[in-house]
Amino acid sequence: MKNRVFAKEVEEILPYVLTYASDFYKLKKIKDVDKLIKQIGISKFQNKCHEGFKIAQDKITENLLSIEQESKIVTKKINTFKKNKLFNLLKREKEYKNLITELNSLNFQKAMFQETANCIVWTIFGLDRTAIKALMQPGMQHKSLLEGNIQSLIDTARHYNQEKDKFALITDITSCIGIGDLIIIDTKRSSRMIAEVKEGKVNEVIMDTLQAGNLQFAQSYLLHVNDPKRALAFLKQFKRIIDQHSKAHNAIEYVQKGVGKDLFTGRNKKIIETRSAEEKFSKFVAEGIKFLYSQTEKDELYFPFDCGVVGIIKNPTLARKWDFQHYIIHQILKPKSDCAYTKHKEVNEITFKDSDVVNHFKEILQVPIYNFKSKVFYYAHEPIFFNLPIKYIKGLLENKLSIYIYFDHNHFYYLMKKTKLYPTWKSYKDAKSEEGSDVIKEVVNFEGKCLYFGTKTQKTPLMYGFLLRIVYEFQTAESVVMQLKDLIKKVYKKTKTKKI
Repeated sequence: MKNRVFAKEVEEILPYVLTYASDFYKLKKIKDVDKLIKQIGISKFQNKCHEGFKIAQDKITENLLSIEQESKIVTKKINTFKKNKLFNLLKREKEYKNLITELNSLNFQKAMFQETANCIVWTIFGLDRTAIKALMQPGMQHKSLLEGNIQSLIDTARHYNQEKDKFALITDITSCIGIGDLIIIDTKRSSRMIAEVKEGKVNEVIMDTLQAGNLQFAQSYLLHVNDPKRALAFLKQFKRIIDQHSKAHNAIEYVQKGVGKDLFTGRNKKIIETRSAEEKFSKFVAEGIKFLYSQTEKDELYFPFDCGVVGIIKNPTLARKWDFQHYIIHQILKPKSDCAYTKHKEVNEITFKDSDVVNHFKEILQVPIYNFKSKVFYYAHEPIFFNLPIKYIKGLLENKLSIYIYFDHNHFYYLMKKTKLYPTWKSYKDAKSEEGSDVIKEVVNFEGKCLYFGTKTQKTPLMYGFLLRIVYEFQTAESVVMQLKDLIKKVYKKTKTKKI
């Protein structure tokens, strides 16, 4: 999909998932929004939101199917190209590199359309990250829509969506739901249901068996199966569906009761609530973009937040990304007097053959920064559209705007220390030995070391979830530290606590 077409499609979808009901009722012009919604009626307002979601879902599904068809064609070309080529020769082939670039672009476009669907998920769950995360599971990336029963899902969803009091969301068009085929909302009954949509004789027998509560249907079917392989396939599918039902049940129970098992780490978990507000610096990012767009001479703007630096770049290039990393080195990590480039009065081809310059350039490349646009590949956090005005999204989609975030982990350590979270560093090797292979994947690795915090005697590692709240949700580091403080109080001192 061409970039301009892609950007236009996303722009057209966003109002349906973000502002459809508020635009209809002109809420921007209303001072007391809560009062007006009460007058309208909460169910009627929700139905209007769902009206927008239904339109968006059709558009998202259509675009995802189109992208996956393109990806299938490009992948086939790549595989054909690989057949008679050695890998080290492939990397030099311009056509091959162009195909890889095209596939990467299509993967990003797919993730971005899924991100628009994630907006629907976060809205129908009332921004409750606990409930949303409960519906995630390891390896939940959906298979290609071209390979699944997408037409059955579309037809079933449209059947429900004919009723104004109901909305059925196809979970396969999202990237943040790993359980169930449909989430069905009934505003009349104030209910929410996770549903499986199965087709084919085998699935029909299994569903009849489960609904009956005994094995009569399954036994009858197996007695008429002469092929052992078909019988084994039936039993495997039976187990798969039971596992799916069990996970859905456990997810709902976890949200209702607050205790359960973490599917990612295998550890027992419980809902912990905090009193701390989620303060954000997103308005400063928006103001920064607005200011940069008003400038004709400058293409970049760097400014600090409470635990790092934000870099906003117009017409981004790889070199401008390096410039931002170079800026970080001499503003935070090393004095400018140590810059190897300053030893040379002019920069030319000979300059970059100097060993000090080469080593300094390697240092620049190693400065860890986060590309805000990459958030679409991290499904456990708020959609990017919640933290940036729609009018600035087009620049990101067309690669005419980049937002980079540098996170200063040493200053974060200082904030933890100031808040009496007793932070300590452990080597990644020691942390892996202590936490185990499943948990360590979720622990932040800062240049070979992990940050632990807690009380004087009991500590826990900093997980990626809290770091990504800062770099992708634009939560201030101080507010995240306070959330962690409340978490520690609750876990170790049983203090009463908003969900995290």
